[in-house]
Amino acid sequence: MLTEYEEHRLRLNVDGGFRIYRLRVQFSLLTIDASLEQLKATAKPHGEIITYLPTGEGAGADSIELDILMASKRTLSELEGLLGGMGGVILEVPRKRRASEASASPSDLPVVEGHLPVYEPRGSSTSVHAEEDRKPRAPSSVPPPEGKLGTVRSVTQTVRVDIQKLDRLMNAVSELAIVKSSLDRLFDRIRPQSSDRRSVAELVRLSRTFDRQLESMQQGILEVRMVPLGQLFERLTRVARQVGRNANKQFNLVVTGAETEVDKLIVEELSDPLMHMMRNAIDHGIEPPAVRAAAGKPEAGTIALNAFQKGSHVLIELEDDGGGIDTERVLEVALARNLINPAEVRSTSRRDILNLIFMPGLSTRAEAGEISGRGVGMDVVKTNISKLGGVIDVQSEVGIGTKLAITLPITLAIMRVLVAEVEGHTFAIPLANVREAVQLSESDVFTVDGHEAMSLRGSTLRLARLSSVFELEAARRPTRTAKRFVVVTMAGAARIGLVVDQLVGGRDVVMKALGGSLRAVRGFAGAADLGDEQLGLVLDTPSLYEEIVAGDRRRVAAAAGRSA
Repeated sequence: MLTEYEEHRLRLNVDGGFRIYRLRVQFSLLTIDASLEQLKATAKPHGEIITYLPTGEGAGADSIELDILMASKRTLSELEGLLGGMGGVILEVPRKRRASEASASPSDLPVVEGHLPVYEPRGSSTSVHAEEDRKPRAPSSVPPPEGKLGTVRSVTQTVRVDIQKLDRLMNAVSELAIVKSSLDRLFDRIRPQSSDRRSVAELVRLSRTFDRQLESMQQGILEVRMVPLGQLFERLTRVARQVGRNANKQFNLVVTGAETEVDKLIVEELSDPLMHMMRNAIDHGIEPPAVRAAAGKPEAGTIALNAFQKGSHVLIELEDDGGGIDTERVLEVALARNLINPAEVRSTSRRDILNLIFMPGLSTRAEAGEISGRGVGMDVVKTNISKLGGVIDVQSEVGIGTKLAITLPITLAIMRVLVAEVEGHTFAIPLANVREAVQLSESDVFTVDGHEAMSLRGSTLRLARLSSVFELEAARRPTRTAKRFVVVTMAGAARIGLVVDQLVGGRDVVMKALGGSLRAVRGFAGAADLGDEQLGLVLDTPSLYEEIVAGDRRRVAAAAGRSA
């Protein structure tokens, strides 16, 4: 895959009569920057390096193989003599003439470009010179045959589009979906009163066709917005090498799932959080070589960056085999800086202690370094992830390592929600966070540590009544026999059952941000038009879960203070 500029440079070299070569070289990950600069300096007097990309093949855990495209006037034997000392293989890309020119005399043949067997990533829909009608034309200095007109057909099949234009297009499609839902409800009302069965059947057929075409439009727009995470991971790899040199740390970076695709807006917003996580993994996680050797570990650590799709979510994991997080030290610092109430210590689980690293101002470093240790960053990471509708979890063992896992929706453009009613108010719960919905029997509810819970398939499920959480005035006095439902939602690895009065159904909506006066209200991600001039607040289940748990801690601390 070439960028527009690289393709432009390639075409200029081909038109200028340069030979095109492919170089396969293998470098150590620890010295790749210096080795690559040395190769560039050696090759510069003899040609132009157009592009270089990792092949993903033939390299071990501590090395990387690069595929380099180079243009030069030199012959293959000359180039092998000049660059042979760098190792690797040099191959000349053969030129391929078009069939219409095969019978022409040599003196009449225009310069034609070489056929490049470009290695194309899986799933890619474009390639360089992959089809005959996409090849660059002969130079303008060669006139076209008499009686035939030249062509200005574009040689590329890609176009750059502002993401805001795609947002407007998605909004328009979503408005169509809302109109379609309103038409369906109107049709359902008048259908029993109609005696024209033929017209009713025709309307049903048209409605189903409209549904299919609308779904196809939505899917097409979403696909246009999707980009692979590889472009972000490549930047992280460069940052990791630089930080490793500055911190005098040795490690191998293993990247998997770079082909996983997510929304373009998510990729842009993920850059800073992942970069800070990578810096922490190197500076806080990976120990110096001498410390690792004393602990019986390899002197070079390992950092794994993984991405994979799980349903309608994308999981990104950053894992290191460093020293891990000392929970006792974290708790000590949190108490010293008044980041946690001493009365909450007894009821604080190990998972809650690990999550303290996301609190502002917490750092276990005695002194701040150039890379980290200032007590800022991880709280911003969590805030930015939450703004994307995602959650971040941390797992760590002292002496073994740490893993940070980010769970994100694939796209922010359109989401599927479950519409529910609570005391006459309408809420939308993102289906990406919903595990299931079950009917609630009040006789199955019991109390654990001061909060309600129920048993669901052998495990205890924490309950939260949205009417109490949002302090909604009851439209009717609740009774023990009133039928309610429990929506089991996920907040990372945690789950909670949201008690609602009624389930309306699933809908595709476009979420709108709340205004400035409501933006700081926790528990809500935005608002959505549900049709029939009805708005619904979209719940932010991860922040809602944290708010509920924080409320429990405040109650426990208040009770402990009264008893003291």
